[in-house]
Amino acid sequence: MHYVESLEAKGGTNIHQGLLLGLAKIGGPLTSEMEVQPMLIFLTDGHATVGVTSNQDILVDVLLANVNASAPIFCLSFGRFADFALMKTLSLQNHAFTRKIYIAADAALQLEGFYKEVFT
Repeated sequence: MHYVESLEAKGGTNIHQGLLLGLAKIGGPLTSEMEVQPMLIFLTDGHATVGVTSNQDILVDVLLANVNASAPIFCLSFGRFADFALMKTLSLQNHAFTRKIYIAADAALQLEGFYKEVFT
């Protein structure tokens, strides 16, 4: 929790670094001593604008970084400017799914539905 609270927005969208840092926090493969399945839930409202911005490079690097953990990467894209195509491919190649959160609909209901899909 302290780590998340220490993060600061800097005006760019570094999808590549965010995902690689998240996978680094998870670590290695699931072991019998672990009580929960490690996973990432990635939220974005845009396209990669900082750091590695090539969708293909992002997909390859994340897939390679996730070889040991084999963690599902669930994606939530918010708004019409989110790169939904990238999120969909990213989640499919990492054992999960993507959902788009629509502005015109009740976001809380959409998030509740997402939560139920992931955790039931």
